[in-house]
Amino acid sequence: YPLKVYCSTATGRNYLLAGRGKGKRPQLFRLDRMEKAAPGETDPEWAEREKEGKQFIRYLWGIGAGSGKKSRLDHVELDLYAGPEESYIPERLLREKRQGKVVQVSPTVWRFSIDAREMLPWLRTFLGRILRLECSDPRVTRRFWKDLDRLRVLYEEG
Repeated sequence: YPLKVYCSTATGRNYLLAGRGKGKRPQLFRLDRMEKAAPGETDPEWAEREKEGKQFIRYLWGIGAGSGKKSRLDHVELDLYAGPEESYIPERLLREKRQGKVVQVSPTVWRFSIDAREMLPWLRTFLGRILRLECSDPRVTRRFWKDLDRLRVLYEEG
């Protein structure tokens, strides 16, 4: 059941957020991959689908949201370095934090914490500033550091 269309600011791709019925969480579909659509029955629980969609998107950071009926949120916390002359870093955190929290823990360290899905692409934009990264799902932090190691190898080879 179509709920809303989103446009990725990173890629420009359009995505359809659609409700999928009782007990199933909403899902995002790339519009350029859809071959056809046809009108269906009116959903008598439209208001419930819309509510589920709003709740789902509230914690979504990127397009990937995992699979399965239940979608868990990851608690992410990271400490970033921002020198005294780099006020644009905490300003960016405050501007982009959504429902997250930003706290200054020292003159040059800012802590960002959030419960969300699909944070890795955004976190990577702070490479070189991340002092500490913790996540309730250890696979997320392992993947982050593994990706960083791959970048180091590429940089050293180049």
